[in-house]
Amino acid sequence: LYGYDVSNARTSNLFPDVSANEWYTAYISKARDLGIVAGYPDGNFRPHQPVNRAEAMKMILLAAKNIDRTNIITAATREREDFDNIAGFVDVPESAWYSAYVSYARSAGIINGKTNGNFAAGDSMTRAEMTKVIFLTYTKPSTSTIPQNCTTGTGSTMSGTLLGCK
Repeated sequence: LYGYDVSNARTSNLFPDVSANEWYTAYISKARDLGIVAGYPDGNFRPHQPVNRAEAMKMILLAAKNIDRTNIITAATREREDFDNIAGFVDVPESAWYSAYVSYARSAGIINGKTNGNFAAGDSMTRAEMTKVIFLTYTKPSTSTIPQNCTTGTGSTMSGTLLGCK
């Protein structure tokens, strides 16, 4: 994680499937401490599993220091409570744990989806897609917002705690 110090990261008891002596353990630890990753409902991290588009979107947005998380919070509750499908993808249910991340990214001009109009959350993200998303995420001004009146709330998702607003 660029810009984060992992030298003092905890390396034991992170996830049952993450050994303390792996090269990536300190990075997983720091990312978990920062709320960027949380693992799966079974308690595992699955470090050797490919990342799908929904997981990648969450991790990239939450790792970006130039994005105010309250703007993602705005998208979260809009998706869950307003049911206005601001993500605009027919294959992204408003109740999906990743809908807020996809909604924010689309509203901020970071993603457009596939050529067929879908987001394809379960597909792996290609290197080309990852490059575009990272570039656009890190070049967005910190003021990128989703216009909407908001109040802060909370909700629990597969990917950890996700705050929301309405």
